Amino acid sequence: MVRGWRVVTAAGCRDTLAPVSEIRAVLRELTAAGGDYEIVVEDIYGYPVRTFASRPRHLTEFIGMGEKHGEAEFLVQGERRLSYRETFDRARRLAAGLRARYQVEPGDRVAILGANHVDWVVGFWAAAVLDAVVVPLNAWWTAGELAFVLEDAGISIVLADATRAGTAVEAGHPAERTVAWGHPLRHGVVQIADALAESPDPLPGADRRGEDDPAVLFYTSGTTGRPKGAPLTHRNIGSGFLNSVAMTAAARIASGEGVGLGRQVDLTVIPLFHATATLALMVPFVAGGHSMVFLPPGPFDPEIAGLVIE
Repeated sequence: MVRGWRVVTAAGCRDTLAPVSEIRAVLRELTAAGGDYEIVVEDIYGYPVRTFASRPRHLTEFIGMGEKHGEAEFLVQGERRLSYRETFDRARRLAAGLRARYQVEPGDRVAILGANHVDWVVGFWAAAVLDAVVVPLNAWWTAGELAFVLEDAGISIVLADATRAGTAVEAGHPAERTVAWGHPLRHGVVQIADALAESPDPLPGADRRGEDDPAVLFYTSGTTGRPKGAPLTHRNIGSGFLNSVAMTAAARIASGEGVGLGRQVDLTVIPLFHATATLALMVPFVAGGHSMVFLPPGPFDPEIAGLVIE
C-alpha cells in the first residue's frame, strides 16, 4: 500500500533546524509527483482536496505495520512487557471474543475508560479490528458526567480498568457489557481474561467501512457546558500521520540528517484518552516500531517516574 516512506518523529530532530525556507524547499520535492510523500488532488464529497497519494486508508493498516516489528518490545508497565506480536495477538483475540459475546458490528461505538495501561492500548486496537468506532473517555469523569457521554455517543461496549468499570456501571451502563482489567472488580463486570477468544480475529477485509467514515470519537472536557463529540475519520488519521512524517523528514533532510532513526522509547504520561497520546504518539510509534512505557496505575509519583526513567 505505502510506496516506501520511512517513519520519523519530531523527537528525532536536532535542536537546531535549517531555515524554514530550506525545509519548505525539501518538502516541495518530497510531495511532488513521484516523491515519497506525493500529494494529489482527489474529489472528496464533491470538493477538490489535496491528499497523499499513498496513505493508510483504514486504522487497521497500522496494525499491519506494527505486526512487522514482531518481537520488538512495544508496551512496558512494571514487570509486564508485550512485544508487537503479543500486543496485536491479544488485541485480535479480544476482538474475536467481543464479536462472539456481544455481536459487535462495524460502526458500533466501543468506549475505552481508564488510566494509561497496557490493556488500554490492547482495547483500542481490538475495537479497530472490529471496524468499530473507538471512543476514548476521560478517566477523570464522575458517574454523572460519564452518563451523558455514554448516551450521547451510543456506546455499545465499555472496556475499562477496575476502578472506572464501576463508575461506568454507576453511570447506567450494563455490567454485562462492561469488560475490565485489574482488581478488584465490582458490580459483576466481565474480566478481560474471560472475554479473550482462543483464536484471533482477522483484520477487516474489502467490506470494511470507508476511508471517510469515523474511526475515533473524542470528547471535549465540557468545562463550559456538555462535552462535545469530535469524530475523526480514517482519512483524518492517515493524513495527519503522514503530515507529521513528511514534515519531520523534510526538516531532518534540510538540516543535513538522514531520515532513519533508531528505536525511540517514550515514558507516556500524557493520558491515552487525549488525542495527543493516541494519534500523535501511539499511532506513529506503531508504524515506527518504538516503545511506550507506562507508570504504575495511580497518581503521578515523581520518585517512581525517576526510577522508571533510570
